[in-house]
Amino acid sequence: MRLRAISLLAPLILALAFAPASAFAADTPPTWLRKPRTDDLLSVWPRGALSRGVGGKAVLVCTVTVEGALRDCGVASETPPGEGFGTAAIAVTVQFVMRPAMKDGKPVETRASFTIDFPEPALPIASHIKGDRDAARYSPEVTLLPWAEAPSFADVLAAYPEKARAEKVGGKASFDCTVLKTGRLYGCDLLGDDPRGYGFGKAAHSLMSKFLSPQAGPPDRPLTGQHVHVPVTFSVDALNNPKPVIGRPHWTALPAPEDLAAVYPAAASKAGILKARVVLLCGVGAGGGLADCRWESEDPAGYGIGQATIDLVKTFRLSIWSAEGLPIIGGTVRVPIRYDMSEAPRPAAAP
Repeated sequence: MRLRAISLLAPLILALAFAPASAFAADTPPTWLRKPRTDDLLSVWPRGALSRGVGGKAVLVCTVTVEGALRDCGVASETPPGEGFGTAAIAVTVQFVMRPAMKDGKPVETRASFTIDFPEPALPIASHIKGDRDAARYSPEVTLLPWAEAPSFADVLAAYPEKARAEKVGGKASFDCTVLKTGRLYGCDLLGDDPRGYGFGKAAHSLMSKFLSPQAGPPDRPLTGQHVHVPVTFSVDALNNPKPVIGRPHWTALPAPEDLAAVYPAAASKAGILKARVVLLCGVGAGGGLADCRWESEDPAGYGIGQATIDLVKTFRLSIWSAEGLPIIGGTVRVPIRYDMSEAPRPAAAP
């Protein structure tokens, strides 16, 4: 006789109390396009609490981006304390889709607070039949991977649905995928797409083959076989500018103080110029490295600080896929660099 697993959770009713926490008044506040589902919560539910059938809640304060994603989330409170529901709530925010706040007819970033309920399960999830495929879906999902490879702006533009392109409509889709031993993804299930009827889910699915996960995960949690959450955003702005400026780059490597000291012009030091600021404008190449850089501004001018700073570009590296599901490779990025040679490391004394 073949056994089938039965869901042992009571129906999950999300208490999403939304309250604006913005420093300015938007014309319309953010609203939900996709709220977290039962599977979303189960994928991040603290293991200890889930195995004992313990529920809880968390109040978060987050920034809602112009793309409708959440970032810079913090835990305002969690109940019961110490069970990990605050951390779990933050982990699931990458799966949310919201309509951003609007001001003067344009989307704007805003801060907002809301409550996520993890209702007490009817029975502990540990009661699931071991080895059942449905039960395995409830293993915690990996989010915000430092991808080794990811689609570029050109890839996303090529996949942009024709109807949406013609009507200048942006959209989003998100997937639950499994990581193969090779680092590639398979079994990608569509979690949701918005707006419906434009083919954003199908278009985003065509990009899944371009993702490559890092070869190694945390020692206690190898990536092979893990479920990963993959968001994809199709931005209307990219239709008009194929190399858009990345507004909030996530740096994975930055120059050390010794690197800055090594390129600082001797002429500036000799003139007693100990503080300077340079802004570079660079393209983002494969792997998140910077390329085709030029300096946009330097202060003070006339000492060659801007040109000298170009030598630093090899020390920078960006995450190649944003938390909002936007591509990074092929875009451009402004890199502000501040020099303070009064704090620079002193060269080692000669023996």
